[in-house]
Amino acid sequence: MNKNFNHKQLIETLKNIDISEHHSISLILNELNGEELIGTPFYKEDPFHLEPITNDIVMQFKMLDRTLNYETIFRAEQEIGKDWALEYGLLSSKKFEDAFLICLQSIGRDYTDTILKKYKLSDKILKQKITPFIMKHYKTKTYAKYNYSKDVYLSKGYDWDLDNLFKFLKKILNNKKKTFPDEDISVWKHRENQKKLTYEKIKYLN
Repeated sequence: MNKNFNHKQLIETLKNIDISEHHSISLILNELNGEELIGTPFYKEDPFHLEPITNDIVMQFKMLDRTLNYETIFRAEQEIGKDWALEYGLLSSKKFEDAFLICLQSIGRDYTDTILKKYKLSDKILKQKITPFIMKHYKTKTYAKYNYSKDVYLSKGYDWDLDNLFKFLKKILNNKKKTFPDEDISVWKHRENQKKLTYEKIKYLN
């Protein structure tokens, strides 16, 4: 845990940002710290980063402050070569009821981390609100439409429009097959009632 990190100041800063403008949470964290943050789960002396291909984002936030919670809600990636990964996660705190939806995307190891939405954990329909927004953003604002998806992972407890997702992935796959006829896409979901976050395949598109 970073001893100089101001947990409360981070939450207050995120609460007050204008969501209509682009905000990088990495830049916000460095500015609040007063200098570049150091440390990743794999290399303690490396600069802090939220690159979703090479880093464990959950552990990255835990290293920063143990009162921070990060939950991966949706993840898509290109397995072969690990050249592209995208994930949406919810950042929250054990001390506050504010939560922030973050999109992390990496292509060729150039990554972006963007704060998309602000929520309250007390909102009883929070999980119903998040998934339609993620699906719209995934389909229109990311590189997914350029045929990168190989595996898609869904968190349990969220209401997904699976027919809509499968239709979009099938369109991606058809574009892939123009160049790579043997390509396929798998969709995975967290197993219910499991202590460990293991996945089961719920759809195979080929």
